[in-house]
Amino acid sequence: MKLIIRKQNPSAMKLELRPNCVILFVAGLLFIGAGLITIWALGYQTVFAVEEGNLRYEQKAIFPPGVSGFTYAADEVRGLPLVIQENSRSYEIIVEAGGNAHPTYLVSVGGDEKREIAARLLEALSIKGGAYRFEEDGRAGAILLGGVCMGGGLSCWFFMQVVTITADRERGTFMIHRRSRFLPRGKRRELKVDEIRAVRIADETMSTSKHRVVSYQVYLDLDDEEVPVAMGPMFTYGSAEALRDQLTAWLGLA
Repeated sequence: MKLIIRKQNPSAMKLELRPNCVILFVAGLLFIGAGLITIWALGYQTVFAVEEGNLRYEQKAIFPPGVSGFTYAADEVRGLPLVIQENSRSYEIIVEAGGNAHPTYLVSVGGDEKREIAARLLEALSIKGGAYRFEEDGRAGAILLGGVCMGGGLSCWFFMQVVTITADRERGTFMIHRRSRFLPRGKRRELKVDEIRAVRIADETMSTSKHRVVSYQVYLDLDDEEVPVAMGPMFTYGSAEALRDQLTAWLGLA
């Protein structure tokens, strides 16, 4: 958070805190984009079947919504080879039928399983009245994973916040106004100058399998409550320390 001193004298103070909005905005876009790509890449319900003497492939997509596929009579199918696709670098079943070669896309199975599916489809096609059905539905998982990514993006945008601290020693008031860039009204919390006992920095650690990120929050300690300055731990230690020193000096708590 960047500390901007709008006004400061012994009787009054106005401080403004702003994050690096460019970084948060770009991070939000990246997360939301990743969520949409996840839904686009995984959000399919697919049926690959031999039924009533026909080979049927049907795929329903979430994003963009739509249905695609094809149906061929058994005697039109010439082969179901497994071919590596240049765009995805994964093996997919190609349906050679009716003078065409149709690529298929199965999300949840690997190459060996696809080879087994192709063999069972060919076996069913070779038998009169043969039947086989493979079905997968990745829509729920795609929505869940994509939703998590998009939620992370929206959280980045939510934390594009502005915090304004306005204090008046003569009136004895200490006002904290927290607002998001997308919610201009925000929330206000008014304290009394003489009820603030200390200004304190607290750290919060978020760990993943590969990374450990530490961020900081600045709290105003009252007799029976701690009041956070920002909406979440949005400070580096340096920016938290700068704010603490500024508030401690003005409040006379040093």
